[in-house]
This record gives sequence, structure tokens and C-alpha cells, in this order.
Amino acid sequence: MVSRSGRARPAVTVLFGDRQGEPRLTTAAWPRPMVRCIAGVAGVAGAGLLALLLGTASGPWERGSYAMLLTMVTASLLYLFTTRGHFVPGTVRIAAAGTGLRFAPLRQETVFTGVVLAVLVAWGVLAGWVVGAGRGAQAQGGGAALGGAGVPLTAYAVLVIALVALGFLVRLVAQLLRRPAGVTLTERGVILAWEGGVRELSWRHLRGAEVRLDARLGPGVAVRDSTGTEWAVMRARGCGSDPAVVAAVVNCFRAHPEERTSLSEPALAWERFRASFAGVSG
Repeated sequence: MVSRSGRARPAVTVLFGDRQGEPRLTTAAWPRPMVRCIAGVAGVAGAGLLALLLGTASGPWERGSYAMLLTMVTASLLYLFTTRGHFVPGTVRIAAAGTGLRFAPLRQETVFTGVVLAVLVAWGVLAGWVVGAGRGAQAQGGGAALGGAGVPLTAYAVLVIALVALGFLVRLVAQLLRRPAGVTLTERGVILAWEGGVRELSWRHLRGAEVRLDARLGPGVAVRDSTGTEWAVMRARGCGSDPAVVAAVVNCFRAHPEERTSLSEPALAWERFRASFAGVSG
């Protein structure tokens, strides 16, 4: 699927149906509806509180801090209410373009990560200005600080957080330029790429994949190497797909090396997987 701008969009494919007798390679949706509901209520309450604090704030540091935090909470709420979750059971998101069969994360994931990091960096810039102006006021006023009050210790803490966030943002951008995010299957092996990290394992050293459950982070795809060691785990948010389906696809092409030449054409590779899995499952 290609947008009007010419950029490839991830295509959503539903694996099988719910008809009786068909295999159900699915896990429960994540985040769960109750978790999303609680997060939404807490987010709205937090945004309201920050709005009240912003209205009563005095001084540039307080106003700026509350404004930045309100921006971050608002962005989180927009993300929460505009997406159905990291994945819907039984579905996968396959990138239409690329050098292999790639299970791609929701576009909002990357955008949201960038927004949060940008807010943190902007917050750090404000903290730096407060610290600099406060020290200048202390030097000129014989100990008096910016606004007649000492520079808040939280300003120094925010500076450190912003520097870390800036490094993380640079790493994320570098990773996205190097490898698209998601789980990619090629003729050479499997590539896991997300948020600054890229790992590649050849088919020869891959033992298999399985679903990894985590009550806090949600389900993911665990890949094991030839020694049986858990080599890497890709959470559902990192590939935008049902981990049970992704694990089944990895295991299918591991067991059928003659089919790996189709991985350069995502649509063909997907059809080969469907045919192979249907044959095994009856």
C-alpha cells in the first residue's frame, strides 16, 4: 500500500478467520481494555491538575515546567485514544516496502516516542535557562537568585534527564536511518530493530521463536539462538503485530529454507507462510 505522497504504508493483514476448524494463532489484545481505561482516567485527571497548577504558577520555571508536563500528558492521551493498542489479536502489520518481510510497528509509536523526547529536551533547555539566569542574578544581587528565590534543585535534575533524552533521541534517529523498526525476515536471517538497538541472527544460528508473556510489558516474541539461549525479545509494540503470529512465521521459514527466497517479496512470502501453515495444521 502506497500513500499519495509516494511513501509506503504498513499494510494490515488478518491471519485466518474465526471459522470453526481454522487454527487460531492469537494472544490476548494488549494493552487490555481495563488497563487502557485506567490509564485514560489517570491521564485526564493529571492533565486537569497540571492545567490548574499552570494557572496559579509564578515564575518562568514553574510555568514552563507545568506547560511541558501538560504537553507530554496531552500527547500521551492523544496516543491512547487514537490507537486500538499495540496489536489486535490475530493481525499483523507488514511493511509494503523493504528488503524483506518486515512486521512494522504502528506509526504512532515512533511519532509518540519522538514527541516525548522532544518535550524532555525542551524542558531541559528551559531548566538550563533558569539555572543560568539564576546564577547571574545571584552574582549581581549578592546571593539573590532568579525571581527572588533560589534556583530549584529540580532544574539541575531536569538538565541531566534532558541530556540523557537527547542522547537517546540521537541514537533512535541513527537506528531508524540504519534499519527500519520492527522484525525483519530476510534470506540471511532475522533482524530485530527498535529504539536504538539493532540485532541480527542468521538462520544457521537460530533455534526458533516463541511467545514471551510479561504482565507489565505485554507479550513479545522471544528468539532463541542455536545454544537455546534467549537471544532477544521484541515486544508487541516494537512490531505492531500479534507475537504468536510473528513467532509462527519465524519458525515456518526456519523449518523451510527452500522458501526463504520469497522473503524479498513480502506479499509472496506471506502467502507461502499461509499455505505452509495451513498444510501443517490441516
